[in-house]
Amino acid sequence: MCALSNGGTVIDITAQGSEFISDADAKLIHDAYPLLSAVRALVDAIVGQVAARREKGPPITVPGELARQRSECGSASANAPVQIDTMRLP
Repeated sequence: MCALSNGGTVIDITAQGSEFISDADAKLIHDAYPLLSAVRALVDAIVGQVAARREKGPPITVPGELARQRSECGSASANAPVQIDTMRLP
């Protein structure tokens, strides 16, 4: 189940591995399950985990750096707008 969830998240966020999904199917999937602030939601979840248990975010790790940026600046660089070819959506 973890591998399936991870694979789906990677395809959703980066479009890597989505070659087998046709443009028409990609549109149907996105219409049914839009990515509503997916990156922000992931960053919030990661930072929340680190806030609850500091050992989950050691320095110089993705969780640690996101938490550090959020605490120092009030935001994390992953919150910045990014251009992602999310399953080749229009």
